[in-house]
Amino acid sequence: MEALTTRAAMLTKVDLVEPEHVIGKSTSEALQAGAVYGFAGQIEGIVAAIRDELGHSAKVVATGGLAEMISRHTKVVDDVDPFLTLHGIDLVMHRQSPR
Repeated sequence: MEALTTRAAMLTKVDLVEPEHVIGKSTSEALQAGAVYGFAGQIEGIVAAIRDELGHSAKVVATGGLAEMISRHTKVVDDVDPFLTLHGIDLVMHRQSPR
C-alpha cells in the first residue's frame, strides 16, 4: 500500500480496513478491496502450493495484526492467533532461562 500511495501521484493513503464490497465504488474502496482480497488470494495460492508439495493437508494458522480480517476472506485458514509469534518467543525464552 505504501508504494502505491507514495509513487502514484493521484493515489491518496488509505487505511487498511475491511471493504464492504469486492468491487470498490471509489478509489479508496478499490485499494482496500484489492489489498484485502489480494492478500487472501496470496494465502490461498501459497497454502495450495505447500499442500501439493507436502502431498497432504496441514492445519493453517493465520497470525499477525491483520490475520482476523484477512482470514474471513479465505477458506483455507483453520485458526487465527494474532499473537502466535509472541507466544513462540515467550516459550523459547522460558525454555532458555536458567533453572
